[in-house]
Amino acid sequence: WVYEETYRAVLDPPWVWRAMTGYLFRFLDTGALRVGPVVQAVGVPARRFAIWRAGILARMRLAHNVELRGTFVPVIYSRDKLGAAGADQFQLGIRYLWAYSPDR
Repeated sequence: WVYEETYRAVLDPPWVWRAMTGYLFRFLDTGALRVGPVVQAVGVPARRFAIWRAGILARMRLAHNVELRGTFVPVIYSRDKLGAAGADQFQLGIRYLWAYSPDR
């Protein structure tokens, strides 16, 4: 078994899957602030279990091509006890968009 940093899970290669769903609600007159819930599942077929995570995503448009992004998605259920290494907790980032839609 190996800890895979992209999925933040202990895997038994070669197969793994990840699915995420959520919804962002628009705030402010321009819709520049978006916040919403998210649920994520990571499946490890060889180990016969899935990791469940749930939390909040936030996006704030600073300019037409610059976005501030925040993620808090802790583990809800997992057999592994990885703590913060097993979740997308407190990630902050800046996203520069090369192309964009003006009505977005």
